[in-house]
Amino acid sequence: MMSEELDKQISDYLDGKMTDSDLRVFEEKLSKDAHLAEEVNDFKALDEGLQAVGMEKFRLAVKEWEQDINIAHPPLVTWKKYLAVAAVIALILVPAIYLLTGQQANSEELFLAYYEPYDELITSRGNSVDSLNMLLADGMEAYNLGAYQKCSDLLVSYLQQQPEAHRVALYLAIAQLELNQKEMAEANFIRAQEDPVFKQQAQWYQALSYLKFSEKEKAMVMLRSIVNSKNHYRKNEASRLLRELG
Repeated sequence: MMSEELDKQISDYLDGKMTDSDLRVFEEKLSKDAHLAEEVNDFKALDEGLQAVGMEKFRLAVKEWEQDINIAHPPLVTWKKYLAVAAVIALILVPAIYLLTGQQANSEELFLAYYEPYDELITSRGNSVDSLNMLLADGMEAYNLGAYQKCSDLLVSYLQQQPEAHRVALYLAIAQLELNQKEMAEANFIRAQEDPVFKQQAQWYQALSYLKFSEKEKAMVMLRSIVNSKNHYRKNEASRLLRELG
């Protein structure tokens, strides 16, 4: 597959623009292809990096640039290339406030600065009326609505019936994190790392959960592990957090 075509597919996947049939094929490929999973993580990290520093308008503008240029020269410029440039800007800006004031951010402040719930990427978009798929869909709908207690109840039930669905544990853990259920969240972040596609996300959110609950040393151990990983999608953010934690 040409790189431009792959970039376009990943962009459409993350933006929810794929048809149901294309989505099923792509998700099947994603579950088996570690390189593709890494590419998706790269896109996701760049996109989230812009949002994390309040650059949503700039992020949307970049996508408009891509659309305009693709009209004239479809094969030459991709969304990923523009995001890569924008990400450099994001890395320069965060966390400027602490550099300018000389203040040391505490764990909770750093958690709030870096945390946002992970986007929902797993719900089946087919027309199946299977009760188990409906349970998952209802749980993820609650997640998207911020109804975290309902989400937790539904996903716990789902995982009791589908214990190998490790990626679902990531969303359950984030819901439990939002509910301040420290031990349960940690257990499910660890469980989610059994899924190779979602392992890096689970590691990142586990590190953030330690910050939320002021477990600085545990957070630093996890962040160092991320920094030492060869291609972790949050390597740069983890490195910054380590510096900020001192």
